[in-house]
Amino acid sequence: MASKCRAWAVVLTLEVLVPVCMAFALRAGPAGHDLRRCSLTGCAAENSWDSRLEELSDYARQWHNADAPLNTDLGRWCAVQRRLHMEGKLSERRETALAALDFSWESPSQVDNPEERYDWDKMCAHFVEYRAEHGDGQVPKKFQPDPALGGWVAAVRRKGAALGPKRVAALDAIGFEWKSTRQCGSAFMKMFRELRMFRDAHGHTDAPHDTELGRWCAAQRHIHKQGKLSETRAAYLEGIGFEWRA
Repeated sequence: MASKCRAWAVVLTLEVLVPVCMAFALRAGPAGHDLRRCSLTGCAAENSWDSRLEELSDYARQWHNADAPLNTDLGRWCAVQRRLHMEGKLSERRETALAALDFSWESPSQVDNPEERYDWDKMCAHFVEYRAEHGDGQVPKKFQPDPALGGWVAAVRRKGAALGPKRVAALDAIGFEWKSTRQCGSAFMKMFRELRMFRDAHGHTDAPHDTELGRWCAAQRHIHKQGKLSETRAAYLEGIGFEWRA
């Protein structure tokens, strides 16, 4: 009998407390709305995002930029934030927090036009400094101390003679090296570079289905659909506007 009374007491207590708490949340305005919205899952996701932001903040303090390399977990997280921003799905709070770190909404390693994206003279000066310090012009594409320089050098190489004779001559004069000795030899990267050149020439990534490049694109879509394409490779493809639906 005593146990039944205790059980009923618990039920009655809950019946009284729950409406009171809900009424308090309603009177609390926006803060109350946040309380109602903040389920365990939602709070965990928000805490996870804030933890990544703190990690990026630490990275920025160390390297003086907020452009983590794409081949790291933090870099892949940055790529996701850029994609969400482009799709209009990133909250204002998160955009503001990233902007406070001088976050670049375009990946510095995926530069399309080196003449429009960066200050040309400034990047040339950075290249000269790199060459003086390292003894060569082989700037890594994912150059952690200066991601913008790595992306700029890669873009300049891709554009080549299309930069015009004056700029080509000026680059030659400062010892610019037009071919990278750091090229990744993986089959994926070879085809990725071919697709990027196709995109640069045609303005899209829809390679003809009856070509080797088109068949490779179809294979990437299939692997991605199965959930077997790595986040890094998916980020590379999305960085050049690859469409997952043919």
